[in-house]
Amino acid sequence: MKAATLLSACAAVLLLAHDARACSVCFGGAGSEMRSAFYWGFMILLLLPPAIVGLIAFLIYRSVRKRGREGPADAC
Repeated sequence: MKAATLLSACAAVLLLAHDARACSVCFGGAGSEMRSAFYWGFMILLLLPPAIVGLIAFLIYRSVRKRGREGPADAC
């Protein structure tokens, strides 16, 4: 049964190989809009996680700094 599944998966890959060229890097021309959209989408996905982590770190830093200015809560 495993051999039949493996054989059918390999056959599907070989028969549908032309769909692999649908990638914008492989299929789009040098100046095509598809390539530009792929580039900007990649850059957004690359830069968004560090920006979110940096924003959270900044908010924590600001919160800690703000509490430090107010002084200890137990001071009389």
